[in-house]
Amino acid sequence: MNKDYDLLRVHIVGFRGQQSLQNPAAMAKALRHQLERLNGPGEEALALTPLGGPVDLLFAKETLSLDIPLVVLLPLPAEEMRKKFSGEAVRDFDEILLKATKTEVLPVTREIEAMTRVGQRLVDEADVLLVVSDEADPAAQGEPAEVVAYASRRGRPVICLRESASGITVRDINSEQDATQPQLSIDQMAKMLGEPPAHPMLPEGLVKYFRTCDAVATRAAPKVRRYVLNIVLANAIASMAGSVASSFPHSAAVGMFLTLVKFGGIFLGLGIFAVLRHRQAQNYWIGLRLKAEVCRSTIATWNSPISIEPLTADEVPELRHLMQALRYYRATRQKPRTDISLDAFKAEYGHHRLIDQYRYFQNQSKKATLMSTRLTPFYYVLTVSAFFVSGISLFLPNHFWSHEMPGKIMNYVFIMVPIITPAIASWIISWQAIESVSRKKARFVEMQRLMHQAMVDLIHCHSWDSAYHVAKRAERQLLGEVLEWHAFVKYS
Repeated sequence: MNKDYDLLRVHIVGFRGQQSLQNPAAMAKALRHQLERLNGPGEEALALTPLGGPVDLLFAKETLSLDIPLVVLLPLPAEEMRKKFSGEAVRDFDEILLKATKTEVLPVTREIEAMTRVGQRLVDEADVLLVVSDEADPAAQGEPAEVVAYASRRGRPVICLRESASGITVRDINSEQDATQPQLSIDQMAKMLGEPPAHPMLPEGLVKYFRTCDAVATRAAPKVRRYVLNIVLANAIASMAGSVASSFPHSAAVGMFLTLVKFGGIFLGLGIFAVLRHRQAQNYWIGLRLKAEVCRSTIATWNSPISIEPLTADEVPELRHLMQALRYYRATRQKPRTDISLDAFKAEYGHHRLIDQYRYFQNQSKKATLMSTRLTPFYYVLTVSAFFVSGISLFLPNHFWSHEMPGKIMNYVFIMVPIITPAIASWIISWQAIESVSRKKARFVEMQRLMHQAMVDLIHCHSWDSAYHVAKRAERQLLGEVLEWHAFVKYS
């Protein structure tokens, strides 16, 4: 591309530090060196910090002194965060807020959960994470442990600065962990979660509604295998029928028979097409599928002390009745599960939801792969047959029987158009059908990856807030495909 149209290259640096330092001047020098190194030529740097302690103030001051834009992510309102400092640190805090490019306050109430969310936000938005810790291994213990672990799982480079007797030591945690920690399988993570508790007591009305929607949607949904094969079959029949009646010279009786075969094949193809259109018109099933999946999501997260709602009625107005009923069920449940432990909830949600969905998408991926493998040679056989028969019907009469020149031209026009055109149409639509299976397979594989990542994040959750956000993100991902189908049917 022309350099005039090159997009700005930005390098975002997140920072998380401990509460105190023995030698602030040495750490400030080390931080400045890292910032200068990360602020390379040809790109702009942007710094993120929560201003949670004196070390964060030190980082912010060095950032501003280098004219690097600073975004402050406050876990609590500025008035509450200001109370954490005293003396000169208060003035530094106020001055940094005034000079910061942008200040954001995360909408979380409890301070412990707020710090967890700030750490995750830093990792999600940053390209590299700077950590100051007095622990020998911040990836195993200490306050930055969860943030460092989350950064490693997300593949973010982590640079850890630590005070020692010999000065400031720098360590690249991410590269060491990548080399020593292989990816866990879904079965290994299931053992790490332990045995899940018993299923919760659910409202009878919710269970009945879910089972009804799920059963009707499953029964009414079109079968992908049958749909694709019918498309291929309909176009193959139309292609063959277009060539059989004009392939070679024949008697009147044979011509009548071939004409009947031709029209029979055409009407059969039209009949299959009409059936497919009728099935497509019965798309009311997708609304029931969406309701069933929303109910399934509610059931899977029923034991969470914090209500998890991946969708709102404003996003899908058709679900307002259901969403209001679900809020009623949650509000009137006999015994809110505030006594369930975090580990028990993780085991329950991991086994009954994430692992179950992972294995479902794994099976669907295998089926889609098998279907694609079988359809591809079928497609080539039909395509080659269509062109072979069309070629014979096109060239054989003109080379073995004499015609006048105008007759030859008319033969080419009236033979080539009705024969080659259906063959090309069959080729294009058949290929589109096969490609739709491939896209479906890719979607299944992607959902497997997302469920695996959600399991890893769930295992590393150390607070209710982080578990809540993992579950909400996973539920949103699981509902994403149904929402896409619902929007497609609604507006197509």
